[in-house]
Amino acid sequence: MKKAIMLTLAILVFVMPCTIFAGSQEAQGIGDKYYRIQSTTPGADTLDFKPTWNGSAWVWNTGVLTAGVPAASTSLPAGSYLVLAMENFRIADNMKFVTVKITYTGTSTLQFQLANNGSKSGVASFGEISSETAPGSPYQLIYKIRPQPDWEWLIIKNTGGNAITMSEVSFGSNCEHVPSLTTWGLLALVIMLAGTAFFMFKRRRLAIE
Repeated sequence: MKKAIMLTLAILVFVMPCTIFAGSQEAQGIGDKYYRIQSTTPGADTLDFKPTWNGSAWVWNTGVLTAGVPAASTSLPAGSYLVLAMENFRIADNMKFVTVKITYTGTSTLQFQLANNGSKSGVASFGEISSETAPGSPYQLIYKIRPQPDWEWLIIKNTGGNAITMSEVSFGSNCEHVPSLTTWGLLALVIMLAGTAFFMFKRRRLAIE
């Protein structure tokens, strides 16, 4: 019996490092990022921002959107909008958290306006604000979407009366952590169960004899 317990503990020690968090793995599948600054009010279904599917990949309108995120010292005039768009390589069924953080100088405020996203395999994704900081720098927004879509964009407005200078803009995502086993973890689990069954069978046989 002691041997069975020792084997079980040893296998568990091996299994735990083989446990991955599916959410984190999916979050690594971020594709290209794009942005745009504009003075006019963007509509919820602005076609200029929507990528098109060419049969093998999403194609973004680079005539309207600029690749990457705004560089340091980029100005966002009063009343203007910052559009942040991102593509997802891996499409998860669990919830996706999009985090936007903007550090800036200037006496003005930023506020979330709207979001849009591509559906996952024909299933509409639902999104809502998880948290939004109070006015002032740094501004941070966390937007949650379920399930993770093919792509999404968020729009943030400078609602104050003054222009701001953005020193840093970060835009990324994480998925809620869903524990799962790797192939090695599953193999170790099978060995553990088989080993335990063998020792229990052997012990029972010795008791009968």
